[in-house]
Amino acid sequence: MTTDKGKRGVLRKKALVCAVALGVFAALLLVAEGAARLFCPHINSQGTQRSLLREGAFGETIGWQPNGRGLAFGETVEIDERGFRRLNSPAQSDEAWLLLGDSVTFGVGVPVEQTFAGRLQAAHPRVRIWNTAVIGYSIEDYAAVLADFQRRKEPIAKVILFLCLNDGYRRMTLTDNATPLLRCTRWLGERSKFYLLIKDAFFDRSHSYFEFIEPHYHTGAPEWARLKSGLEEIKHRCRESGWDLRVVVLPYEYQVRRHDTNLLGPQTVLGQLLETNAVATLDVTPAFAAQGREKRPLFLHADAMHLSSAGHELVFGKVEKWLGEPGKQSKGE
Repeated sequence: MTTDKGKRGVLRKKALVCAVALGVFAALLLVAEGAARLFCPHINSQGTQRSLLREGAFGETIGWQPNGRGLAFGETVEIDERGFRRLNSPAQSDEAWLLLGDSVTFGVGVPVEQTFAGRLQAAHPRVRIWNTAVIGYSIEDYAAVLADFQRRKEPIAKVILFLCLNDGYRRMTLTDNATPLLRCTRWLGERSKFYLLIKDAFFDRSHSYFEFIEPHYHTGAPEWARLKSGLEEIKHRCRESGWDLRVVVLPYEYQVRRHDTNLLGPQTVLGQLLETNAVATLDVTPAFAAQGREKRPLFLHADAMHLSSAGHELVFGKVEKWLGEPGKQSKGE
């Protein structure tokens, strides 16, 4: 018959075995994380420091905290006094350009001087370039930013809208209704390169993101109606203020991974809409597709849309050339 003392001894042994097993497992995870950080430095963490953002920057539109500093996709970013990503802009200028966009245009995960916005500023040192892009922005947010610049009567010469395929999606808020599981995966994505490496090995998130967004470009989709309405408002505001509006259409990684014209439906309908509205447009998708079989170096690791330094350089080169061709519709070859 087992005594109480014997039972306690057995329980202690089981607890010790569990503790050792957990310790070994934790040690293995630490080794795996260290190896991922050592051998895969190209993997960016995902997520943006929430303290950088504020509600009500432009009406219902969120924005950056003025003079803020923090991390976005593992890269330290600085926000200027107006609430835009700080560029090496001239203190005074006779001409200003306004860049509209979301996290792709903001340049998450890439040093500011390597983004296409930073490269444009360096190429035009006498022009004041405002990079007003914010993570999660949609077409409605771009119109809200334009309205603010109109109220301030800013001397804007060019408005360049960098259109991402998810811009017809509803605008983002800072209210966090995420499930506990989503919060956990978000936490891991912000802190663990090993998690991101494993995630990419088992799941093609880039493909999933494209499959989610592609139906937005079908007739009758609310996202398509929202996009059309927003573009009309932006065009109207620019015409009203005498600003030269141009649109650059950006690709998803999955679209250019292999040369498949069946994946380019969103660009086709966007091109038709912009041509009908006589908006000068540059579609850089063909330029990405022409880079050879391996396109991922043009994007951040396992990322559906965010560009790497090489991707930003490619966009900059095409845009810089295009800016010398006023009003010309271009496919960006």
